Amino acid sequence: MLPTEDTRTAWASTGPDRGAIFSETLRRQALRREAQLPLLNVRAEYERAVEQV
Repeated sequence: MLPTEDTRTAWASTGPDRGAIFSETLRRQALRREAQLPLLNVRAEYERAVEQV
């Protein structure tokens, strides 16, 4: 039996853009590395950003 609605599409239209959030987190990490600043906890930063959206 086929589902009547693609649940991934339905969720994606209402939820945060996790790919963009992750990309932004990695961009910030690269900037910090380049500036020789302490690195981010990528997992914690990502989870915090997803919760805020």
